Amino acid sequence: MTEQVPSKELGSHGGPCQVPLVEQLRSTPLNAHHWIDLPNGAGSRNIPYGPWCHAAADEIERLQR
Repeated sequence: MTEQVPSKELGSHGGPCQVPLVEQLRSTPLNAHHWIDLPNGAGSRNIPYGPWCHAAADEIERLQR
């Protein structure tokens, strides 16, 4: 399974480079997170998406076996 990645680089076939989805997920830093400031001063949230990317890659590989 591959996902086309927007890139200015061209692969050897002349089209855009493609990176397998599992490889893209695994390249996400394990400690990656996103801060969201809630409206009206209600605080903020820290969403740690790095572990979810790695878990998704593991599940895709498990299902492909």
